[in-house]
Amino acid sequence: MCRQFFPFSHHLQIVYIRSVIQRTHHHFGILLNQARTTTLTMSSRIILKSDDSLKYYPNNKPNRFTVKTKNLTHIGQDLEVALCEIKFPFGGFKNVRDGYNEITVILAKDYDDADNAYDELTNDEILDMPTVSFIVKPNFYTPLQLIDELNKEMSSRELSKMELNVMNDNRGCLTVDKKIRIKFGYDVAKILGYNWLSWLTFGPQKRISPNKAGAYRKMAMLKVYCSAVEERLVHGNHHQLLRLVYWPCAEVMHELNATCFIYNNPYFMRVKTADVENIEIIITDSYDIPIEFLGDEPVVAILEFRKTQ
Repeated sequence: MCRQFFPFSHHLQIVYIRSVIQRTHHHFGILLNQARTTTLTMSSRIILKSDDSLKYYPNNKPNRFTVKTKNLTHIGQDLEVALCEIKFPFGGFKNVRDGYNEITVILAKDYDDADNAYDELTNDEILDMPTVSFIVKPNFYTPLQLIDELNKEMSSRELSKMELNVMNDNRGCLTVDKKIRIKFGYDVAKILGYNWLSWLTFGPQKRISPNKAGAYRKMAMLKVYCSAVEERLVHGNHHQLLRLVYWPCAEVMHELNATCFIYNNPYFMRVKTADVENIEIIITDSYDIPIEFLGDEPVVAILEFRKTQ
């Protein structure tokens, strides 16, 4: 069972999480030191750090890294592995990432007002209209900070000005001083609560987002993939998923730099082969887009190997 956090009031949540963080970080430090000095036995824990093995794998990053390891065959051929602990960088993450941060704008002043905010244009219509595209600098943004960043980019291009209000139910309410059509990249759309890769119509009339706006919407669940895990076929795709990391209080935990997860009763997965020379770890969001962490701190993962039970 993971040390998860409960839906107290925001103040009590912070007090509770602070105490858990102190105990968790202390415990993680002890286990980290143990892992550094532990050799593989019949049931063993090994440590994987994203900044290890750079001599062999210079392209290692916190969201995807490979570490040279000892061969596991002396434990046995029929093994299973579990993620016992994982520690993310204190700097947090980018919720707007390269490749998912493009904005495309069409000035729609020649079009009649549309009653439907999600009225799509045909390809022929788009080809006949001038478009302006730009990207948002990858970083961490709240919805209001993201609108400020969009306004800076649009102002420099003499485009429209946006205003966002977050409603009581956390949905976004966006108005624009003159009518435009906008296509948001994935990360931008998710933060603002709007649909992505669709042409959306905005103007002086308020347009309420169909989804909740928020900086942490994509971080409620992270996926940790591991090359040592036996491949499984799910929905027609092969994958090597080691564990889902649930982040139920992402906003509070991010504010407090709570980045360590310890699993007392971890889930074990079958190992693909014990004859290994390295292990690769990949960390993505729930849509399998790699997480981009802020800062230079490494990701640290502790795996436990044992004979299949």
